[in-house]
Amino acid sequence: MQYNFEWDPAKAKANYRKDRVRFERAAEVFTDELMLSL
Repeated sequence: MQYNFEWDPAKAKANYRKDRVRFERAAEVFTDELMLSL
């Protein structure tokens, strides 16, 4: 399965400042070979 993600640059910056996680990194959970989808 393929996923395409889009995000607002300002929101991405605010999210990184708050949680120290970039959206690019968080999106990797959807391509992880160990992912379990219910």
